[in-house]
Amino acid sequence: MVSKLSTEEIREFIGNNNFGRLGCNDGERTYVVPINYLYFDSYFLCYSLDGMKIEMMREHPLVCLEIDRIRSIKDWVCVIAFGRYEEIGDPKSRAEAKEYFIKDYLRLRAEQTEPAPESSLPSVELHHKEIVYYRIQIEELSGRFAEHL
Repeated sequence: MVSKLSTEEIREFIGNNNFGRLGCNDGERTYVVPINYLYFDSYFLCYSLDGMKIEMMREHPLVCLEIDRIRSIKDWVCVIAFGRYEEIGDPKSRAEAKEYFIKDYLRLRAEQTEPAPESSLPSVELHHKEIVYYRIQIEELSGRFAEHL
């Protein structure tokens, strides 16, 4: 049986995850890519190398983020978030966004059963393209789940 998640259940589910699939478009094509996010009450904080999805979202800022957990055809949860892309441009806010992701990465790494090597910490300096930090301002949330019967 498929049922709706309550608003509280949706917010708890997306807050306990940090991986989703972003859907954006260029007016002709739809592009869906995996992303990492941090969830705040009214938005998702995200980052990316400057490339096709960033170009698409700059032109067409309405996006969709899908977050799921699929164990089987009868045991899954799926949340859809419709929102608006908002690039973080000022240096102070960009530095804060970067710090949030570094802290989250270190938290996740500490939870692993086998510690990752120190050299695995992501480094912006390793990339030849600029890191773009952005928010997806949440405009609408919906969620469904299937229960074992």
